[in-house]
Amino acid sequence: MKKTFQKPKQELLYMSGVEAYPILSYWHSTKPIYSCDFNLAERKSNKFLTCGGDSRIKIWKFKDIQELNEINETSSNVDDITSSIKTHFRKAKDRINDIEYITTLNGFSKPVNTAKFSPCGKYIAGCGDDGYIIIWEEIDEESLEKYKKELAEKYAQLPQEQQFFIQNQLKNDISKIINPYNFPVKFAENFNDEYEDEYSNINDIKQLYRIIKYFPVTNLSANEQLEIYSLDWSPDSQHLVIGYMNTYIKIIDINESQQPYCVVKKNHNDVVQGCVWDPLNELIISMGADRAICIYKPKYTNSKLTDLKLVNRIVKGELDTSGKQENIFAQVDFNFFRKLQFSPDGSLLVLPYGIYKNTNGEELNCCHIFHRANLLRGLNKPIAIIPNLKKRCLCVSFNPNLYKNDSSLERSVLGLEYKMIFAIATDDEIMIYDTNKLECLMIIKNLHYYPIYSMSWNSEGNKIIISSKDGFLSTIDFKTYRFGDIYIRKIENEPMDIVNEDKKISTEEVKVTNLSQPSIINVLQIRKKQ
Repeated sequence: MKKTFQKPKQELLYMSGVEAYPILSYWHSTKPIYSCDFNLAERKSNKFLTCGGDSRIKIWKFKDIQELNEINETSSNVDDITSSIKTHFRKAKDRINDIEYITTLNGFSKPVNTAKFSPCGKYIAGCGDDGYIIIWEEIDEESLEKYKKELAEKYAQLPQEQQFFIQNQLKNDISKIINPYNFPVKFAENFNDEYEDEYSNINDIKQLYRIIKYFPVTNLSANEQLEIYSLDWSPDSQHLVIGYMNTYIKIIDINESQQPYCVVKKNHNDVVQGCVWDPLNELIISMGADRAICIYKPKYTNSKLTDLKLVNRIVKGELDTSGKQENIFAQVDFNFFRKLQFSPDGSLLVLPYGIYKNTNGEELNCCHIFHRANLLRGLNKPIAIIPNLKKRCLCVSFNPNLYKNDSSLERSVLGLEYKMIFAIATDDEIMIYDTNKLECLMIIKNLHYYPIYSMSWNSEGNKIIISSKDGFLSTIDFKTYRFGDIYIRKIENEPMDIVNEDKKISTEEVKVTNLSQPSIINVLQIRKKQ
């Protein structure tokens, strides 16, 4: 029997404790925002980055503000609902005032596809259509104050009538600070076209990043396109894995000055669209347009990463008890990103672009969930799927926190002694799940008029930012909504219940869940552009 999506009777702009809204500002000069990422190393800072079609990476921060009054979500009167919508859009326009601009990272000549903070928060890595990798290092506060003092002393000797010269000289001096190795970086003609007075005064400098690496992934040629679509940091912030146009993945050692790549592998037959590094540092996963995932184990020699062992390459998988093998990933479509993610404890890998067939032979959209024990054993059978997605899942993002299981629940579906929260996104919906029951907690729909490209949780797990092709950023605020109490690790730096013999996850059967009457937040009640 075909499974049907059960739609709640009433759609709301808001649900209790949750707000979802676009932030109406041209973040990257009306160009698409390809990626966004919170800095998880700084608790409660809410610092994040965006990158996009204007060839730049920008650093921002959510300000600490008082809670806004909730809109009454129980109104049944049509006039009241209309008034709520107007209030919602007025707030969405004003929400840019909740954002503090920090700085802009220049250097790319073409759109930036992906940028990420390192786990330690000290570095930022970016890549894009020009085929270059740039790695920045944050200049610490003490060094920044030293630079500012030196520059202030230098310009104090110049006459005030040379103000124009001072401003331009200041920008040149700062360019030398952020690129001390004199890499051939092509900075934009204007240091920042949207914030022209950013460095007109020394005291305006809030934060600086120094370029420590700048190089192409290979020798560029007129006949070869080498767009880089994905990257991810190792847990120790010392390596990067990148995936790009010509089917390769490469590992970068950020401490190596002579040879930028310590490992090069080619196991895909098409573009590598996503890659992720296991938080326990045992596995690296790549996902490509060839409808395959490759599972690697890093190999070390004298504490240096020197090779990757291909554990498995999964194109077809076993989705039922019959043992039949079938394709489990969808073909290429409009989106060049396949943003997969490990759970924060490393036990689960959730993969976008999943497909499966129901009993009628219909091909349906889903997400596949693999257990690390199966990945390590080279098995190609997911332990669970999230089915009945109306559109393809484009990206996955985990809440970085672990939560205590619900007291009423004897045992979670996956046998874990804690629960994790994750979001999956189609091009127009965000769905929130937990690992207790693998049931949808809520759906946020129509945040954007164009497809969603990426999303990221903050360190506290109470905010998600979403980027889109339409050039806008949106956010979901879990203002008073609680996922539960934080689960405290008993032993640090030790995997938690990854393979517990007493509560081992069954690999004999795939668990399928329904979207069972989740709350729906319908933000933009206007027809979405295709």
